Amino acid sequence: MEGRHNEGRMAIGAARMVWGVAALLNAVSDSLAARFSVCVVAGEISGFTRASSGHCYFSLKDSDDQAGLLRCAMFKRAASMLDFSPGDGALRDPRNWKYLTNPFRPSWGEPYKQVAARMRQAVSGARVVAAGHEVVCVSHQLPVEILRRSMLGHRLPHDPRKRMCDLASLNSFVFEGDDLVDWKYWEPAGE
Repeated sequence: MEGRHNEGRMAIGAARMVWGVAALLNAVSDSLAARFSVCVVAGEISGFTRASSGHCYFSLKDSDDQAGLLRCAMFKRAASMLDFSPGDGALRDPRNWKYLTNPFRPSWGEPYKQVAARMRQAVSGARVVAAGHEVVCVSHQLPVEILRRSMLGHRLPHDPRKRMCDLASLNSFVFEGDDLVDWKYWEPAGE
């Protein structure tokens, strides 16, 4: 990864480097990924604005007036799903907290039942195309977990921290004819 960052830098004098935008963003991204895996940030919203594009811009700060300020953007699609306006103090009212999380609907708004149906259809289609052979399907974490839960007859709403789909993990579904006869989970990178 060091070469990835060196390509966008130029040395100027002994003490100063000038970075290209992409090189700096890649270096910062790599540093954050190495230090934090998944992180949740809680703070008070300030400076909320909704642009004509539909995107929302705001800052998060600690409520105890510390100097830290995190600038944020919420893209149009996510902003359109809000049932309240974050800039009007709505988050301070406990009656609105129910809108912050919905365990029955993923954050992008597609209900779990639709995710399960879409993923089952993808598996069925892959099985038809690869009849008599093994097939690999690749997807993001949540659709894989919803597929697994659906195929095994488990409830679809779940605690995201308990998903069985770590980075580079494999969920295998074994069929005999049209019947699911086995399921296996493997983390080759964890060995």
